[in-house]
Amino acid sequence: MNTQALKELIAKKQLTIEKLAAEAGISPDVIYKALAGKRKPTLATIGKIAAALGIEPGILLKEV
Repeated sequence: MNTQALKELIAKKQLTIEKLAAEAGISPDVIYKALAGKRKPTLATIGKIAAALGIEPGILLKEV
């Protein structure tokens, strides 16, 4: 998962991790761990995050 892109999108959309998680229907802990590199989210989870951000999942899958 491209954590840099996720961080930039969260900042650009002025979301908190908690708000993004609520909109995606997942636990904030999932996002925190993904951003810290401690957990690799499933494709389904990436899809939920992307949908909540209003982007295509591929944007979060592209490696930097």
